[in-house]
Order: sequence, then structure tokens, then C-alpha cells
Amino acid sequence: MDNLPKSISSGHVSRLFPSLGENSREMRATSTLLSMIRAVPELLDALISSIGIRINDRTTLQAYTEVIPLKNPDLKIRPDGLLYVKNQKTWSCFVETKVGKAKLDQDQIKKYVRAARQNGVDAVLTISNEFTVRLDQSPVELGPKQLGKINLLHLSWRQILATAQGLLTKQEILDREKRFLLEEFVRFLRDQAVGDTAFASMPQAWTELNERIASGVKISFKDSQIKEVASALQQQYSEMAIILTEHLGVQCKLRLSRNEEADKTKWSERIQKNIAKNGLSKASFSVPGAIANIDTEIDFKRSTISYSVETDQIAPRKTSYGKASWLAGQLGAEQLERLFLSVRWNTRAKNLEVRAHELSPEKFKELDHSSDVKSLALRSVESKQNQFNSRKNFIVQLETELISFYDNVVQNLKPHIVKAPAPKKPLAEADIRADRNDTSIIVPDFLKRI
Repeated sequence: MDNLPKSISSGHVSRLFPSLGENSREMRATSTLLSMIRAVPELLDALISSIGIRINDRTTLQAYTEVIPLKNPDLKIRPDGLLYVKNQKTWSCFVETKVGKAKLDQDQIKKYVRAARQNGVDAVLTISNEFTVRLDQSPVELGPKQLGKINLLHLSWRQILATAQGLLTKQEILDREKRFLLEEFVRFLRDQAVGDTAFASMPQAWTELNERIASGVKISFKDSQIKEVASALQQQYSEMAIILTEHLGVQCKLRLSRNEEADKTKWSERIQKNIAKNGLSKASFSVPGAIANIDTEIDFKRSTISYSVETDQIAPRKTSYGKASWLAGQLGAEQLERLFLSVRWNTRAKNLEVRAHELSPEKFKELDHSSDVKSLALRSVESKQNQFNSRKNFIVQLETELISFYDNVVQNLKPHIVKAPAPKKPLAEADIRADRNDTSIIVPDFLKRI
């Protein structure tokens, strides 16, 4: 007890194999996670580095479960855990976990935030199967006055699983023992010890909303079904970024505006308005090293899912056709059969869109303008109405097509890179002597007329 951080009066050191009953799923998950963090500090570093907390070989790292805050008058406030990090400065956070379909309780989190403030704890970290885009966003809505200087952080079990898998792909940073522990931890999470970590099904409102939009019913962006579907799409888009990260072993991100990153309600409003006004929902994903972002579009009216990649880093060919064929030429005939190629111009001229395998000079001769190419895009479109309307099959289709589009299209595309100029070749000695002996004078025409 003498070694406990000053913020708590009691707590148990986290154990990898906790002596808990089968009904204590949350505490078992909490203890296992915190023990993994102690054994493999690289995991914690990967999870929280985005908020400026770094973990290295000289970091003092402690983790406790079933903690009681020191200043806790009614003794009813008992967070699931506490993380204590000491570098030159100290940083600590209360940990609260939920497993399965259990949701975070706002009143409970509010009490933990208050306890953190009273006991000099810097943050409250919640972990559940609810998704958020960033670590410093939370499914629990608390105002600035309620939070004060306390950071409210959130991780999904799915994010933790993906991060652990990502570390396993970087073999140079882990020794044999750490790799073994991390592999066992991944197996623990995949065995649904914390519930189904993936977003697997759209809500009931999905099918009904599809039918209403397809039949031409005008719907307000404040409609309850649109709100429910927008919330589900937020979770699914976050899941897709994780799927890309797992598939490629590099950190892939969902692209949002600064306002949307800071306030997820802004993101939800954009999704709602786009569905209500245009019958569409869009998202964009960045992949390190890829030619451009991967854009997805869900079309409710046509029951289609499309993926596209657009680049303005085009080879300087003489003709518009030459530029378009340069991009298409990076893919095989079989890949091109499933794609559309779009040419966007530097003027307001209408985009040219053709089936990629039917690209020909004649398509460009038919144009009523000679504008230069601004960018080129390749797009795949899938239309399977039965799958689209299914709450589960829609998710499967969306994720399957994402991986297929990356593997068959995006990874094969390379931007045009301007080569550095080559040094001028030195003149031969004979040419230098000829220049010196040349005494002829060229008289301009205007002087001849004087």
C-alpha cells in the first residue's frame, strides 16, 4: 500500500490472470488489459501518444484495478482501474470499462470526472464497444464546465485489438516474450472476451429508410431514422479505417474536417443533411503512401456502393487522352473492366466519364472543348439491392469492396514524379576550339536597312 499513487487509498495491482469469477467479465477484461500495458509498454504508447503522452524505456508505469480515490467521502466511487505514468512529469487517469453491449453511463462518468479533479488525476479513460474517431472524443457528452481541466478519453475494444495487431506487424520493436504476450492478448480479444468488437449490423431504421428514400419520400434531416442511420454510419466508417489499418499494417485514418474532429455532432449533422438532401453518404480514408485518399459513396436512391481514388499528379503527356491512358495503363485489363474513369477539367466543362476498358482517343475527339486535365479518377460501383437493404449484408459488402478496391486498384497506382534535371553535358574540346575560331558576325535585319 505504501507504493500506491497519492490519488488513491486502495487498489490491486493488475494481474494478467486475475482471480475473478466468470461473472466479473468487466474486471477480468480491465485487469488483463492493464497487465498487458505493464508488460508491453509499446501498446500504451501506441494507444495514447496522440494526446502527447509518450512511453519509453525510462518511463515508470503502474496499473491498478478496483481503485478507491483518496478523497471519496461516500466511498461509492470506485473506478475499474488507474493508470499512472511518470516521466519528467506524472500523468494518471481513472479507467472505466464496459464489455459486450453495455453502454457507458453518463452519471457514473460525471462522478469519475469529479473524483479525478478532487484527487489530482489528469484524465478519465473509458473503454467499451462504442466507437469514436479520436482518443479525445467520447460517447458521453459532458460540457466544458463539467470537465474543467480533466480530459475525457475513450477507446473501443476494436481499436485496442487493431493497435495490438499493428504492433505485431512491426517485428523489430518487440522481443520474443512481448510478441508471445501480445499474440495471446489478441486471441483473448478475438475470443469475444469483451463481446463482439466489430460493428456488424445496421439498425432497424436502415431498411425502412432505404424504402422511403427509394420511393421518393421527402425526408427532413432531423428525422429520427436518419439520425439513427447517421450514428450507425459514423461507427461503420470508424470501423473501416481500422479494417484498412489491420489489412495494411500502417495507420489509416478517416478524413474529417477540423470542426467534425473536434465535435462529432457536426459530423453527424453533415451525414444527416447529405442523406436528406441528396440521398447520399460519403466518407474518405487516407492511406500512407497511397496515390490519393480512398473515397466511398453510399447512394440510397440507387442502392449502390462506390469507391474512387482521384489524383492530380498526372504524367505530362501531350494530349488529354495520353494523360488518361497513362493512369489506366497502370492496371491490367481484368481490373479495368470493373472500373469507370473520370476526367475532370481545369474549366467548368462537364466531366468526361467512360468505362475504363473502353478508353479511346475518339472519346476525346467528341468533346466540344479543349480544356486541360485537372485530375483523373478511377471508380468502382457495386449495385446489389438485396445485399444493400440487408442490415448485415450491407456491412459485409461495404467492407469487402473496400479491401478489394485497395488491393486491385489503389496499391497499383503511382503518381507522376518530376525527375530532377540532369547536368548539362560538357562541350567536346573540338567544339570549344570551333567556337573560339568563329569570327563571323550575324547582322540583324533592322541594321541592314540603315
